[in-house]
Amino acid sequence: MGSLWRLRFVCPSVWMSVHTSGCPLFQTTLPNDTCPAYPDIHPVVNIGEDPINWTKSGTTFSFQRCIDDWKMFRRSNPEVTVCMQVYGIKSGVNQTEATLFCEEKGYKVTGVATVEESRWLKKRFLEIYPNADNYQAIWIDGIRNCTRESNPKCNIFEWFDEYTVGVEALTPENAALSFYKGSTPENCLAVISNSGTSISLNDIPCGRGSGLELDTLKMLKIFGKVTNTDLGDTVDPDCVQTCFEASDCILAYFDTSGRCQFFNFNETEALEVVETNKEDGFLVAFKTTLPNDTCPAYESILPVVNIGEDPVSWKRSGKTFSFKKCRNDWKIFNRTGLTVCMQVFLLGKGISRLEAIQYCESINTTLTGVATIEEAQWLKGGVNWGKDRFKKLYPGAPEWAGVWIDGIRNCTGFKAANCRNFDWSDGYTEGQDALISTSNAALSYVTNDRKRFENCLEIIIINAVQTINDVNCDQAGSLNLGAACGYRLV
Repeated sequence: MGSLWRLRFVCPSVWMSVHTSGCPLFQTTLPNDTCPAYPDIHPVVNIGEDPINWTKSGTTFSFQRCIDDWKMFRRSNPEVTVCMQVYGIKSGVNQTEATLFCEEKGYKVTGVATVEESRWLKKRFLEIYPNADNYQAIWIDGIRNCTRESNPKCNIFEWFDEYTVGVEALTPENAALSFYKGSTPENCLAVISNSGTSISLNDIPCGRGSGLELDTLKMLKIFGKVTNTDLGDTVDPDCVQTCFEASDCILAYFDTSGRCQFFNFNETEALEVVETNKEDGFLVAFKTTLPNDTCPAYESILPVVNIGEDPVSWKRSGKTFSFKKCRNDWKIFNRTGLTVCMQVFLLGKGISRLEAIQYCESINTTLTGVATIEEAQWLKGGVNWGKDRFKKLYPGAPEWAGVWIDGIRNCTGFKAANCRNFDWSDGYTEGQDALISTSNAALSYVTNDRKRFENCLEIIIINAVQTINDVNCDQAGSLNLGAACGYRLV
């Protein structure tokens, strides 16, 4: 199957062709109350991040897009369409590892042809690593070549992805090119976090660790044992290395005879490690990230697990290290004085508030309240569609579809009956920060027919920035789809 116009993709594409000898139906957008004449039919798909036009040739309509949530860029010189995505691999990934990672998936490390492309990559990088430090980076294609230039500090780069040309993205406003780090030439390119400025590109030494390049994944070994755990009889003489190479392993526990036990991120919610003496013969190795070429003094050891969506720090008290996280892939939110775990569950159409409460209780949680706009945005999926929940679970959700959250309006003591004050019953939510702003909470107080009060809350999907809507507490219509459950991590 060939493409109908010149396309060259970084990644596999999704392709469809329709011949008008059948009876196809296109879902598209048109001006109100209009239907074009057949020669003027040009359907447009407006479901994803970018509108995609069907292409018409005679009696054939063709449609092509990037896979999954990859970003599509249409270049004009030369005319080519490119798909891009950012991957977090590990701390300290070097240029060769980044290249092999892409090639093993059938892709290439991409170059950038425009400022727009580089800034989207930076935006996506910061969605994946919102706490990235300035100058932490991800590799892109490009090697400086000043062979024909009189100035060795030129900004001429060669691209090897076979579809990028030009240096339009390397303007001073978009690219911080320093040419040297000390005496080391910086002849390769990276997209940098540098969230405080508009700069999205930086030149760096070729081959060095990039992609969160300030830290390196390491195994930190001490004499100690995991409490309430029997090592059993499994023997692995390479216990530490096996854990290091296993993507989900966070801790290796072993003894001098070679008995070994692993603790994996997705299977572990709590761990406690107690320091022992060398004579006891027990050791533990924490998988953590550390600055390159460093090993902290024992007193400074504070391991951090960077496997899941959120970094989780071990807590230390004297000779005891403790680790706690949310179950499975639940989202952790650190509130003042407490930690809360949340997740969205789609349960079907016509879910009542009572059914949502009962479902959360059936999995030993509660219908959760929201204390901040950040929490509400995550539940909706307005920050990062690839990770945040409602939109990820139901990317084609109709307007005003919602999942129940905790909260009942209480206007006692307020002059107006349509106040923005809600009582929380989940046992851990306080305050109205997520509800005060009209830019986050679309509160209408009564139903459209003005016959019923809307005194309960849902996380909603609408084509706007708002994340919360007030709804009638007794409704259970086709747009009531599930529950946002939560619990306090203790």
